[in-house]
Amino acid sequence: MNLSTLTKESTQRLTHFRSRKDLSSAQMKALAAAIIIMQLALLCVFCMHVLMIPAEAAEHLHFAVLVLQGKTPYKDVVDMVSPMMLYLDVIPAYVSKLTHIHPIFVFNLFVWLLSCLSQYLCLSVLFKSQSREKYFYSIVLLANCLLQFVFISEFGQIDHLFLLFTIPYWLTRTMRWNGQKPDNNVSMFVGVFAAIGFSLSFLYSIFFVILEICFWLEKRKADSFTGSEFTCCSAIMFLYIGHMIILPESIAGGYLGWILPLTFIDYWQWDNRLSFIEKTPDRRDLIYLFALVSVLAMAQGRKSKVLIPSLIFSVLGFGLYIIQGQMFTFQALPMMWGVGFAIALLCAIAFTLLPDSSKLVNVKVVVPVVSLACAVFVYVQYIPVSKCEKLDLGEQNYWGSAPKCDLSNFSEFFEKYTKAGDKVLILNDRTRPAYPLMLQLGLQPTWKMLDYTPSRIYEIYAVTDQTKAIQKFIYYENSIWEELPSIMLTDPPKVVMYDEEAMNPLLEKHLLKQRLIDVYGNPLFADWNENIDKHPKFEYLSFRFPIAAHVKK
Repeated sequence: MNLSTLTKESTQRLTHFRSRKDLSSAQMKALAAAIIIMQLALLCVFCMHVLMIPAEAAEHLHFAVLVLQGKTPYKDVVDMVSPMMLYLDVIPAYVSKLTHIHPIFVFNLFVWLLSCLSQYLCLSVLFKSQSREKYFYSIVLLANCLLQFVFISEFGQIDHLFLLFTIPYWLTRTMRWNGQKPDNNVSMFVGVFAAIGFSLSFLYSIFFVILEICFWLEKRKADSFTGSEFTCCSAIMFLYIGHMIILPESIAGGYLGWILPLTFIDYWQWDNRLSFIEKTPDRRDLIYLFALVSVLAMAQGRKSKVLIPSLIFSVLGFGLYIIQGQMFTFQALPMMWGVGFAIALLCAIAFTLLPDSSKLVNVKVVVPVVSLACAVFVYVQYIPVSKCEKLDLGEQNYWGSAPKCDLSNFSEFFEKYTKAGDKVLILNDRTRPAYPLMLQLGLQPTWKMLDYTPSRIYEIYAVTDQTKAIQKFIYYENSIWEELPSIMLTDPPKVVMYDEEAMNPLLEKHLLKQRLIDVYGNPLFADWNENIDKHPKFEYLSFRFPIAAHVKK
């Protein structure tokens, strides 16, 4: 076999490989049908699990519910989230108030609609593009939808919302950097949509900046920061930052003078929290997977122009995961989305090398396979619902009922000692055991702090730099510990819960421990259910410590 023959065969293989990167109209329909089926399966799950919601998402939603009740955010009720997150959660909270449907169910429907809009924008960007790599982009879109099933327990978390808003933007920018020109009208809407996601946290704004810098470093062109999606996104984010200046003083003082600086301090001390990783179970498995896939993706980077941008997304997600320093699964979602895209692309590259593989990508094959997989998933989700008792939501002035299997930890304890509308005080650094149970059972927080995070950050900061801590935040810290003793006398909550390991020293320091015993007597212990199926994740409770519970007689 001479050299010319070898060259001809190599050229034919390369041409054959490239031809499979494009999609026919029938294959595009198969892609759209698969995504629609998966989205409908998600809807079925949330219609069955009426009260299913992650802990942090429940706390943020309760924040919005309380604001609609007339409380001033960051003053009368405090949660460590940005105003943009509050604006977003106010929508389902307001709909719930109008319709008397439980806010958790409305919230899940709202996030599901955002997911549908995100998927639609991604499909619109792909369908209207002239890219020759539509096959690989379609694989990314399928992975984007499928990952919501893999991490369904984190559906609605702030990091999931960030992905819903920004994945269409990342897709559009990737296409533009690969030489395509996405549709201008779609790109404008994508930019506005992404600005909401990047504004949910200042860390996401940093993600936006670094993402653009990474693309610029790759091309180094004068027109690096162009495109209607970039212009619209930047403009909306600039307006959002500017609107902070005109916020009412009651809100601006609490957020800009207290919550935002504490957030900066908390992230700045990420390395201190990471020192505890070896002492507790965490999600190191996700980091190992990220490292493995990154190596494989770099090795195959030339096979697809989408692979390296996926790797960039996962690396930036890894940065978000590390700087938050808590190893919660939901904080790893951006990293895992990038990893998921890379895995899907690597499988797609291998798939294209199979003979007649393109014939398998059609409506007659894709729709039945996806439908069967979704049906199995929905059935598995239905099994616990069919076997558990129902919770009457009428006691909370909402329509219908909900399966009790959706209730969070400590539900047996609270159902025994409280009823809907009772006030509860839970002093805990992490969101659980307060949430999502408080929202699920219609309980009310006794004081303005929805969790103990601001005081926890202050205590750490005071140890490292007491003078600055006192100068900046002593007013807020004193107001917290001055309010609690008076609450115990004037309006004692039905239940007071706290973890003894973290809170006992502080309660004794601020002379509150004896006050609790005087008012309530000796505490009970509301430990979690010992059944392994109901045992909470270690990522929420860290070490196993006793939960003390004072119950009003």
